[in-house]
Amino acid sequence: MHVVPTRASSPQHKIINTLIGHQALNIRAKAHRASSLQRKEQRLTGHQTLNLNEYAWTQQLTTWTTWTTYMNPILWNNILQLNNMD
Repeated sequence: MHVVPTRASSPQHKIINTLIGHQALNIRAKAHRASSLQRKEQRLTGHQTLNLNEYAWTQQLTTWTTWTTYMNPILWNNILQLNNMD
Protein backbone atom coordinates (compact mmCIF):
# COMPACT_ATOMS: atom_id res chain seq x y z
CA MET A 1 0.00 0.00 0.00
CA HIS A 2 1.29 3.45 -0.89
CA VAL A 3 0.16 6.43 1.18
CA VAL A 4 0.47 9.87 -0.33
CA PRO A 5 0.76 12.55 2.36
CA THR A 6 -2.08 15.03 1.99
CA ARG A 7 -3.45 17.88 3.99
CA ALA A 8 -6.99 17.04 5.01
CA SER A 9 -9.66 19.11 6.69
CA SER A 10 -10.22 16.59 9.48
CA PRO A 11 -8.56 13.54 11.09
CA GLN A 12 -11.27 11.32 9.58
CA HIS A 13 -10.17 12.31 6.07
CA LYS A 14 -6.56 11.54 6.94
CA ILE A 15 -7.49 8.09 8.22
CA ILE A 16 -9.60 7.19 5.19
CA ASN A 17 -6.64 8.10 2.95
CA THR A 18 -4.62 5.33 4.65
CA LEU A 19 -7.18 2.57 4.07
CA ILE A 20 -6.94 0.03 1.31
CA GLY A 21 -9.52 -1.58 -0.98
CA HIS A 22 -12.47 -3.13 0.81
CA GLN A 23 -11.77 -1.30 4.09
CA ALA A 24 -12.40 2.09 2.49
CA LEU A 25 -15.47 0.78 0.64
CA ASN A 26 -16.96 -0.64 3.86
CA ILE A 27 -16.53 2.67 5.65
CA ARG A 28 -18.10 4.60 2.76
CA ALA A 29 -21.07 2.18 2.73
CA LYS A 30 -21.61 2.60 6.47
CA ALA A 31 -21.38 6.40 6.16
CA HIS A 32 -23.98 6.26 3.37
CA ARG A 33 -26.36 4.25 5.59
CA ALA A 34 -25.94 6.82 8.37
CA SER A 35 -26.72 9.68 5.97
CA SER A 36 -29.89 7.89 4.76
CA LEU A 37 -31.06 7.79 8.38
CA GLN A 38 -30.46 11.52 8.63
CA ARG A 39 -32.63 12.14 5.54
CA LYS A 40 -35.51 10.20 7.14
CA GLU A 41 -35.21 12.52 10.13
CA GLN A 42 -36.82 15.36 8.14
CA ARG A 43 -40.18 13.54 8.21
CA LEU A 44 -40.21 13.03 11.98
CA THR A 45 -41.08 15.31 14.89
CA GLY A 46 -40.39 15.62 18.61
CA HIS A 47 -38.77 12.73 20.47
CA GLN A 48 -38.70 10.59 17.29
CA THR A 49 -36.12 12.95 15.77
CA LEU A 50 -34.02 12.91 18.95
CA ASN A 51 -34.02 9.09 19.01
CA LEU A 52 -32.99 8.89 15.35
CA ASN A 53 -30.12 11.35 15.86
CA GLU A 54 -28.96 9.35 18.85
CA TYR A 55 -29.09 6.12 16.81
CA ALA A 56 -27.11 7.62 13.90
CA TRP A 57 -24.44 8.91 16.29
CA THR A 58 -24.06 5.57 18.09
CA GLN A 59 -23.83 3.74 14.75
CA GLN A 60 -20.97 6.01 13.67
CA LEU A 61 -19.23 5.52 17.03
CA THR A 62 -19.64 1.73 16.79
CA THR A 63 -18.20 1.74 13.26
CA TRP A 64 -15.19 3.78 14.41
CA THR A 65 -14.42 1.60 17.44
CA THR A 66 -14.94 -1.65 15.52
CA TRP A 67 -12.59 -0.97 12.63
CA THR A 68 -9.94 0.79 14.71
CA THR A 69 -9.79 -2.26 16.99
CA TYR A 70 -8.71 -4.47 14.11
CA MET A 71 -6.39 -2.09 12.25
CA ASN A 72 -2.89 -3.44 11.78
CA PRO A 73 0.28 -1.70 13.04
CA ILE A 74 1.23 -0.51 9.54
CA LEU A 75 -2.02 1.45 9.23
CA TRP A 76 -1.57 2.92 12.71
CA ASN A 77 1.97 3.96 11.77
CA ASN A 78 0.65 5.72 8.64
CA ILE A 79 -1.97 7.55 10.69
CA LEU A 80 0.63 8.70 13.20
CA GLN A 81 2.90 9.96 10.42
CA LEU A 82 0.04 11.93 8.85
CA ASN A 83 -0.92 13.45 12.20
CA ASN A 84 2.67 14.56 12.79
CA MET A 85 2.70 16.47 9.48
CA ASP A 86 0.46 19.23 10.88
